[in-house]
Amino acid sequence: ILTFLTSLFSSAGFRHRAALVRIQTEEANYAAKAAVKLMETEIENVFLPFEDVSRVSPYYEAVEFLYEKGWMQGMSATVFSLNSNMTRAQFAALLSRIYRYNPAEYAGEVLYTDVAADSWYAPYVTWVTESGYMNGMGGGIFAPEDPMTREQMMTIMASVGKSKNLGSAELETMRTIDRDSISEWAVSSVDYCYTNGLVADRYLYVFGPASFVKRSEIADVLYRFCQLAEDI
Repeated sequence: ILTFLTSLFSSAGFRHRAALVRIQTEEANYAAKAAVKLMETEIENVFLPFEDVSRVSPYYEAVEFLYEKGWMQGMSATVFSLNSNMTRAQFAALLSRIYRYNPAEYAGEVLYTDVAADSWYAPYVTWVTESGYMNGMGGGIFAPEDPMTREQMMTIMASVGKSKNLGSAELETMRTIDRDSISEWAVSSVDYCYTNGLVADRYLYVFGPASFVKRSEIADVLYRFCQLAEDI
């Protein structure tokens, strides 16, 4: 009997130890796979060099997409500057890059009194104007160095979208508490952007039409627009 019991407990102990080894091996394999997956993710995203764009940032994916395409760069080699404004001239150049426009085609052409023919942005301003995507500020000026406002950006994106027959033409009304402060010329464009998913949720209560848009928001809107325009 003693021999039988010794054999029984020895066998049970062996099975227990074997089970523990198996569990530990499975956990080790899982940890190894997770580590490999993390390394692959790190390698995949290593090209985004900006110290101020965290992986947990709501703008990370948009910045990564636009940077990879070569459409947006940082304000320096290591700083994207999410909270900086973007001028109207900078936005004209950005839109031009997205649609692969060659600035040499409009070199020397000037449409506005405040845009010098030898300025870096002159051909971009001419292109966006003649394409019907951006207009001047009246009185023959473009205001190239003025910061872009939210309603201006939405009007431009609506102009581009409509010219490409993108999105729904049956517009929904964006009902924010400051809707009455949206300029009359921008109302339908804002509704177009709202209907077609270009307005982030954070602006669905207070839109702030005259607020200057940050580089982070511009990246987000352009990323959303590219999901709408699959051929870009």
